[in-house]
Amino acid sequence: MYKSLMFLAALSLLFIWNCEQSTGNLTDQESLNTEAIQSAIEDSLDIYFDVLDDVSEDNILNDEPNWLEGTASLSKVLCDEYRFGRIRTRATERKIDIVYDSDSTATAFVHTKMGGYFLVVKCEQDGDSTSYLRYQKPMVHEIDRVVKLVKINYLTDARQNDRRRGWRIRAISLADGYSLDKNIVIEKLSIMAVGIDTVEIDDPLNYFVGGFNIFRFPRLTDVILRVQVKNNTPTPVIYPEETEATEHVRLHYGRNIRGHFARTNLNWVEKVGDSNVYEGRWTVRQFMGMHHIVFDVIDNGTILQEDADAYPYESNTWSAPYRVSLY
Repeated sequence: MYKSLMFLAALSLLFIWNCEQSTGNLTDQESLNTEAIQSAIEDSLDIYFDVLDDVSEDNILNDEPNWLEGTASLSKVLCDEYRFGRIRTRATERKIDIVYDSDSTATAFVHTKMGGYFLVVKCEQDGDSTSYLRYQKPMVHEIDRVVKLVKINYLTDARQNDRRRGWRIRAISLADGYSLDKNIVIEKLSIMAVGIDTVEIDDPLNYFVGGFNIFRFPRLTDVILRVQVKNNTPTPVIYPEETEATEHVRLHYGRNIRGHFARTNLNWVEKVGDSNVYEGRWTVRQFMGMHHIVFDVIDNGTILQEDADAYPYESNTWSAPYRVSLY
């Protein structure tokens, strides 16, 4: 009997030790997976690419993608024309929350926060005298994106030294960027072109691109863009006067070899309920390969009114990667 009891006691201790080892391994494995997923996300140029920081004040003075002269100057700003942009002055903050959907699939929620100032420059002319109005406002822009990941068979993968441990990005959502008060809201986006199925999006974090499911445009494609926007600011500013536009809507679609943005503006076309609809054309002239587009909506009051308290920085942006092909 004594020997039997000792055997059972030893067996129990062995069972407890094995459970502790398994629990410890699971904890370590989760930690390794988390680090690997973070590495996979950090290695992706598409996830963190936001195209919102103008980097230098010189860059806001130029929109032309083929503009290759020297440093941009105030002389490039036409009178009665506003130029504006975001200048990042603080280190970008990023947070990644990971949810494991199974042993081999995960969803990462990526949050990015950029801070700095929103700069406006306007030329004013009085007779032969030319002056430049310049003002800036505090700017905080936050960006959310969802990333779907899958783990391949890491143990049989020849690249076992890969710090991503077999985790690969399967798809990413559009990025949804917004100012602190979220008073400017993109409600709907439509992308139309000959030979391409019309795309309509009303929830950027629930629209995923990746692999074969990615925006693809043959070079020189004419694309029609429509954006529906709701303005919830206390005192919307209408501009231009002959319209009902209360926002400025533009598309960022690339950079030239000097790093300057290539942009095109969308024009107000109609009112749908309390929302504004803007439309514009974009001819895809970028070289073949991967690029990024950003639909950038900024409150008119943010741009046109100098008072930063009454008219703070208000904006909403949606962005996505796209591919330019030969055919």
